[in-house]
Amino acid sequence: MQNNNNLILTPELCEFVGMIIGDGYIQKPIRVKLFYSVSITGHSKDDKEYLTKFTPALVKAFIEIRPPRVFFRKDSNALILKFNSKKLFYFLTNKIGLPVGNKTFTAKIPDLIENSGEELLFSNIRGIYDTDGTVFFDRRHTYCSPYPRICLQTVSEPLFIQLKLILEKHFSIYTKKLKTRHVFTIDVYGWKQFQKWMSLIGFSNKKHLDRINQGFKDKLQAGIAPAVSTLPMSYFS
Repeated sequence: MQNNNNLILTPELCEFVGMIIGDGYIQKPIRVKLFYSVSITGHSKDDKEYLTKFTPALVKAFIEIRPPRVFFRKDSNALILKFNSKKLFYFLTNKIGLPVGNKTFTAKIPDLIENSGEELLFSNIRGIYDTDGTVFFDRRHTYCSPYPRICLQTVSEPLFIQLKLILEKHFSIYTKKLKTRHVFTIDVYGWKQFQKWMSLIGFSNKKHLDRINQGFKDKLQAGIAPAVSTLPMSYFS
């Protein structure tokens, strides 16, 4: 926990900020009858529980505002969780330093959080990966059992540079830049690195946890059980 100008940073706040960095949008009303809003977009099925149950409880832990509204876009299988709150808007923009409007190519971890302790920074990274990251198990015959990969692709170079510098202190990572598409990739791979990730950062999004649970079961079925001394078994319940 960190206090800066009467602002108390908590793991819940930092995780939510990570969600905004990953797939959120902060909007200021441009005409009458519109709202100050903070929204997060996800898959209408895969992210439903994470956005409609976990996220409101997370926000309630650091600020008292009205419950969010939920919108479904059938044309794109998208779910939008929207907080119509001037209070939250100014909290995130004035105190945390998040930008208003399109941040696609400029998203980054705010200095306040980047310079905080590891617990808060890891909470922020968890929010980023829960919304914009991918967990999958490589099942090519090259590997004797499903091989875990934690992947993030971003078009924001500032965010890529930040995450690369932070993660390479703790993990063996693979990075790549697709120059033709201006896409940056960061991969954390292998069971040892995966165990370390779950111990230090973890996930809150049920879709990732379900996929991890299945990958773990597949590895056991292959007859090669990973060491789980650093891996909380609650992640597989």
